[in-house]
Amino acid sequence: MSQPDHRRAMDASLLTLFWEDFELVCYESLGANGLLIKLKLTASHPPCCSRCGQSTWLIHDVSYRRVRERDLFQYRVWLDIPVRRVRRPACGPDESVLPG
Repeated sequence: MSQPDHRRAMDASLLTLFWEDFELVCYESLGANGLLIKLKLTASHPPCCSRCGQSTWLIHDVSYRRVRERDLFQYRVWLDIPVRRVRRPACGPDESVLPG
């Protein structure tokens, strides 16, 4: 779905009101009343280990999780968000804390 640059910027700006540290990648229709929004993380700061709380840039892997967001008018909204697993020497691989 092609959009003018100013429209894409507006969509991304609205998204940052609710999902700080994420950027809009794209969105697509899920049938008559569904909307899927795909996000990516901005690299503004290193993720934190959910076990010890320490931040690190050592990323073990990245997977995507689909989460249900609030309805937007008549649309049921789903988000595909990246979830990083960090590798801390003291903790091993563990899921990072989501920003926000």
